Amino acid sequence: MKKKIAFFDVDGTIYDFKKGIPESTKEGLKKLRENGIYSFLSTGRTRAFIDDDTILKLGFDGISAGCGTYISYQGEVKQNIKVPHSDIERALNVINKTNSVPVLEGWERLYFDFDALHDISSENGIFNTAFKEKIFPIYDDVEKIDINKMTLRVGPDFKNEDVMEPLKDVFDGIAHGNIYLELVPKGCNKGTGIKQVCEMLDVDIKDSYGFGDSSNDLDMFNMVEHAICMGNGTKDAKEAAEYITDDMWEDGLYKALVHYELI
Repeated sequence: MKKKIAFFDVDGTIYDFKKGIPESTKEGLKKLRENGIYSFLSTGRTRAFIDDDTILKLGFDGISAGCGTYISYQGEVKQNIKVPHSDIERALNVINKTNSVPVLEGWERLYFDFDALHDISSENGIFNTAFKEKIFPIYDDVEKIDINKMTLRVGPDFKNEDVMEPLKDVFDGIAHGNIYLELVPKGCNKGTGIKQVCEMLDVDIKDSYGFGDSSNDLDMFNMVEHAICMGNGTKDAKEAAEYITDDMWEDGLYKALVHYELI
């Protein structure tokens, strides 16, 4: 029997920081496992930014994190692409000239200026909870910093090109409106991570399903055979999807799994 595989974005698809995980999502993922279908997280979050006590209790077979830079299967790390220290230093020199606050994201640690992030965003409550012990300052000595990617929380008048143009040879950028800009090692994205997972498990890409809700899911949608966008998704994600389900809090994920006869 041919194996199938489903990839799930985290934020806005299965999880909400303030409200948690819908009960119907938990039930749907449980039934998916019972049906013998592989399930993987496919997230822009790096491994350090994934809360084991909530998200991983859902029982995923593996993780493709940090936009495909980090891959694990059944607890074993299969890939961990690190940003070279020279590229970190170069990027910080560019970023520090702009109105933005960088969050440097690794597989074990998160590095950023907490006070600066607090000044520019009221959303940093998330860093006071599950991730507090993983937060470290951005050291002057970049040799002490090990990361997979960066995310910039941008301020007024920030222009993506001011960062992306001088760094385009080493990073790809994913813009989230006028709020965030992700910097990912060139050539890495959710799609490349999915391709590697399917090859590793010998699953035909034609038997793959991707569930997401935003701009950084577009590479996933372009790679999988069946792209499913949540009803609460962004316009560009909906336009790229094969199927649009209901809102996450209206049992959207569960309904999509039923629609595709995965459960």
